[in-house]
Amino acid sequence: CAFPGSVKTNWNAAGPQTVQRSQNLNVNLERIEADGTAAFIPARGSFPARQVLGFPDQRVRQFLDSGQRVTVLSVYGEFSMGGTKLKAAYSLHDWSVLTLGSFQSEPDVLLYWGECEALP
Repeated sequence: CAFPGSVKTNWNAAGPQTVQRSQNLNVNLERIEADGTAAFIPARGSFPARQVLGFPDQRVRQFLDSGQRVTVLSVYGEFSMGGTKLKAAYSLHDWSVLTLGSFQSEPDVLLYWGECEALP
């Protein structure tokens, strides 16, 4: 799956603010099984592949990974404009608590949109 754009949420004194970004992200699933599980290759290839839960439905297939962070990959049963790839979304929820002097990290919430294609 390839995701060319995203929206990130930042918290500040005024509350949550969203920022649109043009950051590319690629996510791969291998060995999708009949029970819905799959091998997930994390973005940036920083971890070995691991099993994720799949939730099949007639119109959308979702894959949940709850490792250090929670991610959900949704592949929709609808072709994108080109007609060969499926519409998809990828959300990431993470909060690695970090304090450096007066700096305190905030939760990361990102939503990516793009397309997925099945490869042989």
